[in-house]
Amino acid sequence: PPRASRHQVTPELLQKFTSMATMVASPDAADAQPDNDMRRHCAFQFPAVLLTVGAARWDELRMSYLLLARDSETAVRRTLSFSLHEIAHVLDTQVVETELLDVFEALIHDAEEIRVGVIGHLAEFLAEVGPACRESYLPVLNEVPTQTSPRNWRLREVLAEQLPRLTQLFSAESAHSV
Repeated sequence: PPRASRHQVTPELLQKFTSMATMVASPDAADAQPDNDMRRHCAFQFPAVLLTVGAARWDELRMSYLLLARDSETAVRRTLSFSLHEIAHVLDTQVVETELLDVFEALIHDAEEIRVGVIGHLAEFLAEVGPACRESYLPVLNEVPTQTSPRNWRLREVLAEQLPRLTQLFSAESAHSV
């Protein structure tokens, strides 16, 4: 049986997990601030939780994920950037295309330390969207090297490492037309 069917996660437990995305360090304090450590832990554990409960329960997780994806803390967004492809792998193509593409767009245009996570798993992420949607991202692949600092050769290297897998995702005609 699939992994998700072996685990019974109650709605209450899942709600406690998702509340980590908005948890404050000291809720009674007048200057209550979000708990950065808790949000980083939530972001880190998110793929495992989604895999455990399955795509059928994405609706219970969606808002917290989207909140984390817009978090002001760089470390939270960076963590999500390295696991975006895992989230996409669990969800169906339609959900990925309607709900994760905005996250993908934001992260791939974020700071270089965040972009490296998305770019390092670009082929895996794009494999989870339909062919027409995937083809629409060919121009974005052209932009990645030009948006990189000339001194940051590592980001260009990460993209270059993706090229063998990316070539399998696109037709020669579509790649040539870009």
